[in-house]
Amino acid sequence: MRFSSSRNAFTLLELLVVIAIIGTLIGLLLPAVQKVREAAARTQCTNHLKQMGTACHNFHSVFGYFPSDNAATAPPYPYPNTCWILQTLPFYEQQNTVQAVNNGSSSGGSGPGNATGTGSLAPVNNGKIVLQFLLCPSRGIRGEGLTDYNFVQQSTAVLYGAPVGVSATVIANMNGTANTAMAAHLGCNPQDYALGPTTWYNCIQPLSTQSMQDRQVPPGQFDQFLSSPHPGGNGVLFADGHVQLLANDWLTANPNVWNWQNTLPLLFP
Repeated sequence: MRFSSSRNAFTLLELLVVIAIIGTLIGLLLPAVQKVREAAARTQCTNHLKQMGTACHNFHSVFGYFPSDNAATAPPYPYPNTCWILQTLPFYEQQNTVQAVNNGSSSGGSGPGNATGTGSLAPVNNGKIVLQFLLCPSRGIRGEGLTDYNFVQQSTAVLYGAPVGVSATVIANMNGTANTAMAAHLGCNPQDYALGPTTWYNCIQPLSTQSMQDRQVPPGQFDQFLSSPHPGGNGVLFADGHVQLLANDWLTANPNVWNWQNTLPLLFP
């Protein structure tokens, strides 16, 4: 009588082949998954910047000009010497995160000429609050009181008017609201994500218009440059409220995009 021989297990060679095929498939799928995840994060980041633009325009609708971070602001400006993000939070329906104060502190931003404290408004709980709409999802939701977005500090920046803020009408007659940047990603190396780039109640801005990838920022030098975690460039909010991803090289080479008084043509990509 003959018995048929049958195998109930893979040979070692077959098992190694299967493992190799699975490894190859994972290697092919992983970049695609990462691209989808980054695309979703960039879309959410764009929405955060658009929310910031809406808050600034709602502020403008009430007062007739955009908020200003300039220490030289004075009455009738409603919030003299107050960090600009603090001023916009009620227009995000985040009025519970700020409180009015009679005498401002001097513990705020230390950049030359920017608001030195909370002149009229102060953060609740010393700012130890996570506001996800001020954070880029590609950098992660982390820390307390951090923001990834701010502007380049110069005398002709949209958010740096004095003694009151800059109006959209004035910008439209100069560089144009669609051509003038209002906020972008601040510089921060991935090693420093837990600490920076800055806090939303300190309002520290870079003086340099240089923009780069996050990994190119020297560790420990956050908020001194512009940088982005997104492949392809830095997400920029413009004074008309639209958001555009601009190449880091283009931003570095075109500092006038931050100058609302600029009258030279800007060649956008």
